[in-house]
Amino acid sequence: MHKEKFEGILSEMKEAGEFKRIKYRLGYCNYCFELWMVLHKRTCNGPLSHRSQYLGPINQAFGEHFENLDQYKHENDFKRCLSGITVEDVKNAVKRADIITEDNSKNGNKLIKYKG
Repeated sequence: MHKEKFEGILSEMKEAGEFKRIKYRLGYCNYCFELWMVLHKRTCNGPLSHRSQYLGPINQAFGEHFENLDQYKHENDFKRCLSGITVEDVKNAVKRADIITEDNSKNGNKLIKYKG
């Protein structure tokens, strides 16, 4: 469901760009924002079959005890996690994400372009 929604948004952006002669550039995307949050605090390279499986790593990374992702996503709870992220954490998250990308490339998994 998330993939279809995301691809729909990209399609709409492309259509709007052609109609309005505006060039959109997507600055960041990640199907799994939960992974991105974990990467700020720790390495997370193993495959998971559903985003709900990031609950444990989120709890460990941020010293929390959320019972489910909905609780984690409540505004105050999420903001508490965000407040614990430093600039150095952001730099580390980018490095960890780059390692995942490199590992995927080495394993024959290619980046997929959709709608340019």
